Amino acid sequence: MPRPTTGASLALLASLTACAGVQQHETLSMERWLSASGFQMRLADTPAKLAQIAKLPQRKILTQDHDGQPMYLYADAEDCKCLYAGTRKAYGQYEKLVIQQDEADRVIDAEEALPLSTDPDWIDVDAYGNWAPWW
Repeated sequence: MPRPTTGASLALLASLTACAGVQQHETLSMERWLSASGFQMRLADTPAKLAQIAKLPQRKILTQDHDGQPMYLYADAEDCKCLYAGTRKAYGQYEKLVIQQDEADRVIDAEEALPLSTDPDWIDVDAYGNWAPWW
């Protein structure tokens, strides 16, 4: 079987690095949202703790009963080697943040879809007064 060329190897490495970078960025965003929502982070600072969180589904929120109450867990045995845990209230706050982000993303998408005039004479905005800074 022929060996891949250096260019093909570099392209593969670049795509894998890009995917890893995107995944790491998404993980960091998720962990920020969890912290902002009231989840508590604990490091898996022993081999036993790391082995325990490695058994959980990674980078997904799941529930577990704890003293008759739901506890929401998020495990990351690869990057931060930690476990986030939150109450029902913290999870509700997390959901609000996700909804707000989705709404903001939709607004940005809608704004990017608006037509942009390339005609410099389309409207004389200076006729309406001084704009900067108006906010």
